[in-house]
Amino acid sequence: MLQGGVLCKKGLKRKVNQDRASLLIDGENALCFVADGMGGHYAGERASGVLSDLLTCWWVRRHTQAARMSVQELSEEFKQVLRLGADRICALTPEELYCGSTIVLLWISVGQYLLMAAGDSRCYQVQPSLFRTEVSQISKDDLYHAQGEEDALLEGKLTNAIGSKYEASFTIRTGTVDKRTLFALCSDGVYRYCSQEELARSWSAAARQGNIEITLQQVDEMICAHGAPDNYSLVLVQRK
Repeated sequence: MLQGGVLCKKGLKRKVNQDRASLLIDGENALCFVADGMGGHYAGERASGVLSDLLTCWWVRRHTQAARMSVQELSEEFKQVLRLGADRICALTPEELYCGSTIVLLWISVGQYLLMAAGDSRCYQVQPSLFRTEVSQISKDDLYHAQGEEDALLEGKLTNAIGSKYEASFTIRTGTVDKRTLFALCSDGVYRYCSQEELARSWSAAARQGNIEITLQQVDEMICAHGAPDNYSLVLVQRK
């Protein structure tokens, strides 16, 4: 069986929450995602909302059949859903403006996972063992790395997202899910304002003890203690 929880808040300094996060579970099957609308552009909450609505509708219509599909078939199906999202975002966006959202989504079915990501929202895998707990980032940050002074202003900027002007590419990863393995999906409002050590300790305790709701509350308090300047979202899901 799977268990989990969701934290999604606008932070202490933002007027609008441009994040969308969800966890959908049916027995041994789950779909979870974090979509972070791109701040500084047009209606980031609209972009993340479009992706959230499409993925939720997909779950309602397809998750039972998806449990019998190969990961290759599933990845193609999710790509179609996300490309449809890009088309809808484009249709809702004035031509002279840009609107986009990151996405990190995780599908789990009977001990297997499929991860797809575009942008800088992250997925961590937390694997407890008898003597230690290993926490590793299994997604990729699609950020620009400057080559010199001429492009220094682009350092750390998003280079890949689901948006209205450019076709996104996806990081795809698959693997097995052992019992007690925990996944943490989060927007940059989490990992930019909490240290990796703080998050690793919190998520390791959750993986060992199964206290998902307590962990979400602890992370919420940590982010607020650091000022919570951005929207922040965290989804935790564990195979019991």
